[in-house]
Amino acid sequence: MLASWPSGPNFWVVSMAFTSENDLWIGGAGARTGLIHIRLSGNRIVSIEPVSSDKIGSEMVFTLFCDSRHWLWVGSESMLAGYNGKEWVRIDKDDGLVSTDISARGITEDRDGSLWVGSNRGATHLRHPEHYFQYQDLKPVFVRVMLGDKPLPEKAVPFTHESLSVKLGTLNTELSATTQFRYRMEGVDSQWIGSSTGEIRYNYVPAGHSRLFVEAVNDKRNLISAPIVLDIRMQRPWWQAWPLIVLYVVAIPVLPYTLNRLRFRYLMKRQRVLETLVDERTREMQAAQKALEQQARQDGLTRLMNRRTAEASARRLMETMASRNGKERSATGPDAAMAALALFDIDYFKSINDSFGHTIGDEILVEIGARLLREKKGTEIVGRYGGEEFLILVAGPFPDAVARISELLATLSGVAFETRAGTMPIGCSAGITDTWPGDVWSDAIERADKALYEAKLGGRGRIVVSESGRDDEGCPG
Repeated sequence: MLASWPSGPNFWVVSMAFTSENDLWIGGAGARTGLIHIRLSGNRIVSIEPVSSDKIGSEMVFTLFCDSRHWLWVGSESMLAGYNGKEWVRIDKDDGLVSTDISARGITEDRDGSLWVGSNRGATHLRHPEHYFQYQDLKPVFVRVMLGDKPLPEKAVPFTHESLSVKLGTLNTELSATTQFRYRMEGVDSQWIGSSTGEIRYNYVPAGHSRLFVEAVNDKRNLISAPIVLDIRMQRPWWQAWPLIVLYVVAIPVLPYTLNRLRFRYLMKRQRVLETLVDERTREMQAAQKALEQQARQDGLTRLMNRRTAEASARRLMETMASRNGKERSATGPDAAMAALALFDIDYFKSINDSFGHTIGDEILVEIGARLLREKKGTEIVGRYGGEEFLILVAGPFPDAVARISELLATLSGVAFETRAGTMPIGCSAGITDTWPGDVWSDAIERADKALYEAKLGGRGRIVVSESGRDDEGCPG
């Protein structure tokens, strides 16, 4: 006695049939399966097994029939299924049924072993039901094999990334409508891939020798063909050639060393380039610094020392004289005065600017600077003190220094100046004073400035010498 159905509590029985004294089949509906197989041993139930709906084609069974061969026939609303004790087959319109909706108690056997199957549209006579269980070769074939847009040749082809497309077919025309295919490429596919259309496509084929296996499958007849094989030979790309592989193996231990050497050479070269750039930038900066220092020391128009540089140079010269000679101003020796300081300016320079313009005045100043630079010697200090006023400091005994200053001034007043406004004679007035070790620079400048003022008051074109409070007059040249 069964307390419950293994297929579920809602299963209700429609039909039952024995295929042997130990095999009971129960068909019905309302559960996950429409057929149950019960194995008996006397009055004892050995096993109860639900039959998968994939085998009978439905979850609802209308009729069960056992023929004289003890084969089971199962009728449902979608097809007729048969079981010969070993395998299942499914029969539908493609096999000749008038309709797949089998009627209740719609299956019976004729005296010759043929079957009559009743349906909602009439009866079908299956004259040789045993044929459905006979093995049939599905005979799969390769209808078309294309690599890219060209047929695949039998010989090896050059390496390419073009796709492979295959069209499959079967020589069994009787079962062609219900036959499908499955395939796998050796080394590419780990399991079979199904194709209901008979079309196969691979985006690329690996280099070397590849094998494509194909089988034809007919689930209704429970048939699987022997596999057919497509051999594909594709040459390896140049980077996979054996000589290069050997080269790779040899290069593996050498490559790190070579790369390190190349990297070291690159870094050394880069370092040399950077050092060169640094040297160039350093020289440029030094040149720029030197130019700035020169601009800071030099008068931009006359190229002589500017006032600040001339005063600083004169102070250093006086300090040097003081360190070498400890004599005081009260000394009575002829060389007590160790330098002569002169301030001079151009006579009537304002009139030149007013009459001919500042451009002509600048030409005269430039020429004055050029003449003084050509004539000055050694430690002699010559600078532009401001406007048309200049400073000269000559070291040495005072009489000699005064004579040297007179020579320098003579180069200005002795030769006329050539300008764009014509030839112009230039006169100058100068004041000269003596300096000695320990002398104060501001005092010396003041004495020279007073002497210059006296020269201008005396009629210009004169040199006034102020020595230890005594004033002498004279003209250069």
